[in-house]
Amino acid sequence: MLISGYSETVIIIIGLSAGIFIGLLVGLINGIFITRLNILPLIATLGTLGIAKGATFLFSSVSIAEIPEPLGNFANTVLGGFLPIRVLITLIIVVIFYLLLHKTRFGKYTYAIGSNEDAARFSWN
Repeated sequence: MLISGYSETVIIIIGLSAGIFIGLLVGLINGIFITRLNILPLIATLGTLGIAKGATFLFSSVSIAEIPEPLGNFANTVLGGFLPIRVLITLIIVVIFYLLLHKTRFGKYTYAIGSNEDAARFSWN
């Protein structure tokens, strides 16, 4: 089925890519607010959330009900009759980030971020 002249697969790829890009952009802006403007992280996060929600209402004319059927079918797939694929994907992501945070230098740097010197010192052990 074609939507706006593009196949559903192309629409899904564009949508997922746009979501990742916008998430990275909002995270970068949030990080700039925190590091350069010295805004408290909670306040910066809530502020960028408000900005993102406002931008969504301002620029979007598409209803969430218009999700391409293949994406909806994939999200509702059940493996082995009992395990929703969403749960499997979530478990895979959790394992990847667990390994990333506990087994890499990046993870140690991530734990060391903050104002508690003792916590940063313990994260290197």
